[in-house]
Amino acid sequence: MTDLDLNTPSSASGEPESVTEPDERKSRGAVAPARTPRRARARRSTPRRAASDAAPTSLDLYVRSIAHIRVLDREETYALAREMEQEVSEFRQALFSISGTALDLLGRWRARQALGLVTAALSEHYRDGSGEDWGASIDALFSDLEERIEARGELVGAKGAAAREQRLHFDAEVARRLADADIAFSLLLEIAARFREVLDAGRSRSALAERRRLGLTEPAARAALARAEQARGRFDAVKRIFAHHNVRLVVNQAKRYRNMGVSYPDLIQEGNLGLLRAVEKFDYRRGFKFSTYAVWWIEQALVRAIQNSSRTVRVPSHIYELQLRSRRVSEELRQHLGRSPTRGEIAEAMEVDEEVMERVQASTLSIASTDAALSGTEDLMLGDVIPDESVVDPAQSLDRDDLRGVLEDALASLDPRERDILRSRFSRDGDDIPTLEQIGRRMGISRERVRQLEHRALLRLRERDDVRRLRAEREAEFFEMGNSAS
Repeated sequence: MTDLDLNTPSSASGEPESVTEPDERKSRGAVAPARTPRRARARRSTPRRAASDAAPTSLDLYVRSIAHIRVLDREETYALAREMEQEVSEFRQALFSISGTALDLLGRWRARQALGLVTAALSEHYRDGSGEDWGASIDALFSDLEERIEARGELVGAKGAAAREQRLHFDAEVARRLADADIAFSLLLEIAARFREVLDAGRSRSALAERRRLGLTEPAARAALARAEQARGRFDAVKRIFAHHNVRLVVNQAKRYRNMGVSYPDLIQEGNLGLLRAVEKFDYRRGFKFSTYAVWWIEQALVRAIQNSSRTVRVPSHIYELQLRSRRVSEELRQHLGRSPTRGEIAEAMEVDEEVMERVQASTLSIASTDAALSGTEDLMLGDVIPDESVVDPAQSLDRDDLRGVLEDALASLDPRERDILRSRFSRDGDDIPTLEQIGRRMGISRERVRQLEHRALLRLRERDDVRRLRAEREAEFFEMGNSAS
């Protein structure tokens, strides 16, 4: 139904109401309705006209276009997942039949070992939460493949049917071992793309040498690469269909993260990337509903986009999650209490320490540039009025020098052992203070003797006139500070 149809009054039967002429109504004794003033009619009709005349935005068109997309049921979802799995299996088999695949993977494994990187990253199951030591499995696999590839290299120059049969046997065994290892699919995509670049590199001497090294000069290898690329194309097509039927999930989740520093269209774009990741990682054998699984990946993509784009300084993920929780809990408490909750009330509701909540709230503060001009001024910047905390007040510097001089004179009046004990006990600059027993062992005297020397040295310092004067001045300053504060 068009906008025009919506604005046309209709009867219950769907047909337009018949219009009765004024003379006919008068003859029936009916009272004609009062005429609506022209200004009121214009005011009433203006919003409708504006709404119909406003051109839809690209976001409106996108939301309308996906509104009719049907959501797949469980059986259809699992069928698409199985089809994707089949295409991945064909892609792997075709790529593993090329001898250069094992050489490329072996080189990557050696490079990660030489650089001290995690070799488990070569596995598809890396960081899957299973707790398995995939690094040990990968290391055992490539250690065995290294020996097999070296043994096959000895047969390269050999001729005859027997040598050819041995090479084919080695290649088949290497392909079988790689298939059992579940190498990361993203890594295999990189290798296939590199093989295509090598084949399209022309007929230079270096390009031909690289093709021979990777085994791409044989017709069977080129045919295998073509099969792998075809399987990749079919996989991408099924993945697009899978994602297309679930794009409404992205729009629904993106609504929850609006007004957080990233525009709504950008949120939808980032959420679509998370949806594609969910499609790739979905394992239908675990029996999960895809929408439940995909929401987690979509939310992760949205949160990461907000973290990376909305603030000048990136907030850590765990702090950002606490920000979202605190915002939700704060709103719930505000509705329940009828006022803004305190920091302690929010921390108690979230079951976290108040110090943690203080850091979370501090991380929500906006960042101001020191080069920003102050309001109401033209030449004055924010950085011009911020005090420099590293600059020492001249009066404080003089007091500190006076204090240091008095203490040095007082310590000089003590004997060496007393001076050493006091310096060890009171001048450690943040280091751990040694115990009396530790000082005694170092000086070759008992713990009790160290305590006696320390007590005697402190008494001698208190009796000095300059120390008494300095202490009286400090007490007077503290007394004045207390009066001014009150």
